[in-house]
Amino acid sequence: MADKHVIIIGGVSVNNTTHDGNPWNFINPAIRRAKALKTSVVLILYTPNYERRVANQKDEHRAVENPKKDPDYFVKKVESLAKEHGFTLHKIKSADELTAQLKAIDSIETIDFFGHSNIDSIFLEYSSIEDSVSKDTWKLADAKHVRPSQFADSAVFASYGCYQGDAGGLAEKLRDQWKIRTIGSRKTTNFEITGPFGGPTFPTSTGGYVEFAKPTPGKPSPPAKPLTYSKTSPPQ
Repeated sequence: MADKHVIIIGGVSVNNTTHDGNPWNFINPAIRRAKALKTSVVLILYTPNYERRVANQKDEHRAVENPKKDPDYFVKKVESLAKEHGFTLHKIKSADELTAQLKAIDSIETIDFFGHSNIDSIFLEYSSIEDSVSKDTWKLADAKHVRPSQFADSAVFASYGCYQGDAGGLAEKLRDQWKIRTIGSRKTTNFEITGPFGGPTFPTSTGGYVEFAKPTPGKPSPPAKPLTYSKTSPPQ
């Protein structure tokens, strides 16, 4: 069985004046990443924010063509792209469902996260219920339910959310928990550049991306290593 490339798509905000003017900020780069990987891709889409976006957004971006306010507009777009390119798509509504989906994958080669976050949590929901607050987060306690044995020897977790590469952040914690190489951003990332159609795959990082190397048994973990940013390929 082929190792799986997992791409987690977090939810966009609703009526937030500083985030997600473009609702494609996470969907578009996630699909570009999936197309680059080509095969054995598993998309995991957090749907509630996209449904709330349709229902409640007061001033929608011109890139959205949904005059009938179909609540499944964004979900159907991802479904169509997944079908076209042969990707597996799982739709989730909670952090527990994300954990369940990850636990069900026998061999994981990569996990990429496109969405909002803070230093120690992935924000599946963000600013669609309460302004600038996440009501549904996924963190180390959830990751502990996913076995290190599920990961391939060369596995990589990469978060393109904010702050996850900071010292003691989720990227470092997952390196220690899952015993794999991880990547995260120091300080904030800018998804506004990834939302437009034809934009880059990866957001820029104000503090730069860093790598936490896969641990070697019996040896102390090396310090974070700065990586070089690229618009079209993961930080190296």
